[in-house]
Amino acid sequence: MPEWKSELERLRVYPNAEIQQMLRLSFDGLHLDQQRIFLDIACSFIGVNKDLAVSVLDSCNSFADASIRVLVDKSLITICSTSRSLQMHDLIQAMAREIVREESDSPGNRSRLWIPTDVYDVLRMNKVTQSVEVLVLVVEKSCKQVHIDCKSFARMNNLRILKICDLELENSGQMSELNLPKDSKVNFHGRVDSLSNELRLLYWHKYPSKFLPSSFYPENIVAIDLSYSSIQNLWRTPKCFRRLKLMKLKHCLRLTSTPNFTEMRNLEELILEGCRNLVKVDPSIGMLRRLVLLNMKNCTRLRAFPSKVEMDSLQILNLSGCLKGNKLLKVFSTVNTLVELHVDQTAITTLPCLFYTLTNLQVLSLGRYQRFESRWTSVFWHAYMQRKFQQPQSFTLPQLANLHFLRRLNVSNCNISEVSSEIGRLSCLEALNLRGNDFTCLPASLSQLSQLQVIILNDCRKLEWLPELPPSIISFHASCCTSLQKLGNLLVTQNSFRRNVLLMGCPELVKDLNPLMSMLSHQVPFPIHLSIISMNKRIPQWFTKQSDGNVIKVELPQHWCYNKFRGYATYVVFIPHKSYSKAKNGQPGFSVNNYDKACLDDGYMRPFHLISEVMLMNIGSYVTWFHYSASKPGWMEAKNFVTFSFRGFSGIQVECGARIICEEDIQCSSSMQSFLTPTQDGSVFHLSQEWSSAPSIDNGSPNCTRHLVWSSNYEVRILVIFGI
Repeated sequence: MPEWKSELERLRVYPNAEIQQMLRLSFDGLHLDQQRIFLDIACSFIGVNKDLAVSVLDSCNSFADASIRVLVDKSLITICSTSRSLQMHDLIQAMAREIVREESDSPGNRSRLWIPTDVYDVLRMNKVTQSVEVLVLVVEKSCKQVHIDCKSFARMNNLRILKICDLELENSGQMSELNLPKDSKVNFHGRVDSLSNELRLLYWHKYPSKFLPSSFYPENIVAIDLSYSSIQNLWRTPKCFRRLKLMKLKHCLRLTSTPNFTEMRNLEELILEGCRNLVKVDPSIGMLRRLVLLNMKNCTRLRAFPSKVEMDSLQILNLSGCLKGNKLLKVFSTVNTLVELHVDQTAITTLPCLFYTLTNLQVLSLGRYQRFESRWTSVFWHAYMQRKFQQPQSFTLPQLANLHFLRRLNVSNCNISEVSSEIGRLSCLEALNLRGNDFTCLPASLSQLSQLQVIILNDCRKLEWLPELPPSIISFHASCCTSLQKLGNLLVTQNSFRRNVLLMGCPELVKDLNPLMSMLSHQVPFPIHLSIISMNKRIPQWFTKQSDGNVIKVELPQHWCYNKFRGYATYVVFIPHKSYSKAKNGQPGFSVNNYDKACLDDGYMRPFHLISEVMLMNIGSYVTWFHYSASKPGWMEAKNFVTFSFRGFSGIQVECGARIICEEDIQCSSSMQSFLTPTQDGSVFHLSQEWSSAPSIDNGSPNCTRHLVWSSNYEVRILVIFGI
């Protein structure tokens, strides 16, 4: 094994010469400018938005747009259809980087640096030269601590692109500022006294100084990102950056004021999210006529905004978490170009009247802090645990009739007692979040929303019943709706089995199981995947093959015929030991192999996150996982016997059972007349009739939580029901 690992590492650094030589032909056929742009993209713009990359490359006296079209035509790069980001095949990227490596044996004499070890060595030993034009350092969680002398940057006078990105910080974008990683893997020593004035792009997470160098005046710079840094102010005197399009200063906790924007007339994106000590915004910000995105989320100390706002191009405005959001929002009431408006977690109780005329608005988010903290993973002991917050002031649902193009609406935790029937006029609405409100029912007009795909009703504890819902729904969440009794047509429509339905902590739904079970049995076709999680000790006798380990061999029926094969069922009993740790297991999985070891099926235990939580809370107890999977084409090759293997367990004793299911086993199930039925005392679930020996869902204890987990991994189909 060590020699294979060594060979793989060698191929990663020095790719196969024959393959590289063939790919090199396409590169050699490019013009000099096109070659230069190709190498820049390979080293620093993979995954970057195409428009931003073009702006940066154009500022280097290149015809980037035309060159990128040529690169696409030659299949050297691709452009993602959704994110518009630049992409490149690994082999082509390796070829490009090999071309750069051939420039010199000494990394400091190459035009582009991107390999972390090369960057560390060059900066630590101060071996840089004026040859370096691009320097990219991606700091990953696995990186070791590195110490770098800031004086190294003074020698790179021709540096055009500088990217020092901390992936751990970027990946924690949804975390609270208090939970952001405190320590950096890269420690910079000394002051940053000089940076190249040729810079077009400056990304430096955790920039170590309070100010940018006084001599730093990159007139052609296009993008600045100094997120998570110690910066207090960018510069002491106004600068003229006519090409600047992006300024990103996320979570700069020492930043108290913004720079003067007078000579940044082409700025399109300004991101100040998480600058908690920002108290002053320069008046010139209101004159940014080309600004498209303004993000001031969680600028908690910001109290005022310039009264004169002439942002003629502003489309996305985020004031979420601003304590004076109501006051700030009024300033923008005359901006009629908004497409997205986010004012979550503010004290706003109603929108200024002028916002009702924003006919182009597509996203409106007015959610507040959650009033209850729910632990749905504790359903085996408590359906949820509540932690009450101060009762919020009631929010008046805005008049929505004029918002014809609204696609997403979030009014979660707004203490709304009634939802207007006007909501049915939002013909373009795709996602609706009404979580944590106080209404008892929803208007019948919801059925008119033919584009609606997602509804979130979690923690609507007074909601008693659902109206008829449109067949377009593909995701429905209503966990902890403690009064919910009727599901309407949620599981009855033609597309019901293509839905992702989560109903956890809904005790009223399981008080009378017969209507629910009847609905499931008569309207839902035989599932493609079915998973049931329970706490049970015994593997049912229905599983004809059983094993005390994590591998089980099952002989195929004597007259095996794929055309009569309908699927297979497995049953796994987990017994966690005291040494069990969720972190050690990752994502457990299973595989099914033919007699010749060819793989017939392979996958993950999708609900294992729930199983793991249950085991952590019940060390020494039994937790079981029943799984059914329908037939797949791969089983056409099955012969003699198959082997079921369960992998990825540490600190867990595993017992398992398996059964091959053929047509004769389920011939009574074609109509699914009683697919799921409760036991006579109503305390537990069993699978019905031909599945009557399948796992019971709970241990029969009078106080045990009744629950059903039905999970289908095809087209993200899942039904989860938990009761108290």
